[in-house]
Formats: sequence, structure tokens, C-alpha cells
Amino acid sequence: MSEGRSCPLAYRYSAESLCEDPRTVSEDVLYIIGGLYGNPWALDEIEQMALAEERQGHRVKLVFNGDFNWFNASDRLFRTINNRVLDHTVSLGNVDFELANPSAGAGCGCAYPDFVDQGVVERSNLIMERLQGIAGEHPDIQRRLSLLPRYRCLIFGGLKVLVVHGDLESLAGWGLAHEAFVEGNDGKLSQWFLASGADVIASTHTCLPVLWSGLVGEQSRVVVNNGSAGMGNLQSDPRGLITR
Repeated sequence: MSEGRSCPLAYRYSAESLCEDPRTVSEDVLYIIGGLYGNPWALDEIEQMALAEERQGHRVKLVFNGDFNWFNASDRLFRTINNRVLDHTVSLGNVDFELANPSAGAGCGCAYPDFVDQGVVERSNLIMERLQGIAGEHPDIQRRLSLLPRYRCLIFGGLKVLVVHGDLESLAGWGLAHEAFVEGNDGKLSQWFLASGADVIASTHTCLPVLWSGLVGEQSRVVVNNGSAGMGNLQSDPRGLITR
């Protein structure tokens, strides 16, 4: 497959392994922030939202589930975004993975499906190439990125919250994309929930939001894909979205 459409083997994992080591969250509120894409103004706003909640007595935990780099293609902004994000709970997206551990032939690492226009793929590959050049000047940041996990499993409010970037098979999987739900993915969803034991799956990666709830194994389950925190998701609306 061509660069930008392939899925490196290093991205892959099994659904059964994802919640083997859940970590309990003591905070009152979770912000799950996928796809910041190097947007400092979005990060400013998210931090202000958290501060406003803390002033009301709520303890807020910020969880970044990947692709917090993208448009921060300058030395100053690259360092600023990464240093701010890495102060929080973080897992990798394909962009961050390719900045720390470039995969031969991966391009942007987006694993774009066929319905994504080739022009988008090529543009993303060019952005990645430029950003990798910037990242190479900051080996300390690359090293910190290389130590991040590909997913996290959190216990929050008595629920097992699985935080991934793509889906439950790959860091860059599109199985939780809006398009996958439109086509019908009930069988795969049931398989993933039962294999992982998750109550909630929080994802991002695909830049279109999804909110799904249903019964799997006689238990209520939820999928939330925030789309993108750092870019607009909805028609005629430039605001990003996060999962709260």
C-alpha cells in the first residue's frame, strides 16, 4: 500500500490486551483530548475550561490520546506544545509515533481508507515530512514521545474507560470512524467490547465525531469519538471538540 494508507505492524495490538492493567483515576472530571493537532489556541481554551471547573471545586484530569502534533511546525511551537501536553496523561497517535519512531513507508501513518481522497493523503504526507524535520532538531522531545504508550485503560466512576487513538486493533484504525458506524459495525463493536471488557471506549483519529450507546453482553456500553480538538468538526463551525 502507498504511504499514508498503510498501517505499520508496530501500530497493531489485540483488543484482549488493552485493559489488562487499568489505572484508577481519582479526579472528578476527565477531559479526553484527541487531535489537538498542534493548535495552541485550542489548548489555551481547554486549560481555561479546566481551570473554571477547578474553581468550582472539581478536580480535572486532562488525557491526551494522540495527534497533539501537526501544525506546530516551528521550533518554538513544537517545543511549547509538547512540553505543555506532556505535563498531563498522554498516549500516542500515529503522528506522534512517526515523530519519535519513523516507520519506513508509513508516510503520515494515517492509514487512510479508500474513501479518503488521494490529495488529502499526499498533503498529509508532506506535512509529516516537514514536521519530522522539525522534530529531528529536538531529540529530547522525541525521546519523551518514544516512551509513551499506545493506549490507556482507566477506572473512572466505577467504569472501565478504554482510551485509544484509532480503534481496538490498531493505533491508526478506522473502525470507530463515523463512516464505520454508518456502514454498520455492530458485530465488530460487540466483539471489541467483550474482548476488552471496557464499558466506555474513547477514540479520535478520524476528524469526525461519533457518540454511540447500546447494550453488549446485557451491559450498557458507550463509544465516544471526539473527532478533533484542534480543528473544526461540524459544518460552518470552526470549534474543536473534546470528550468530557
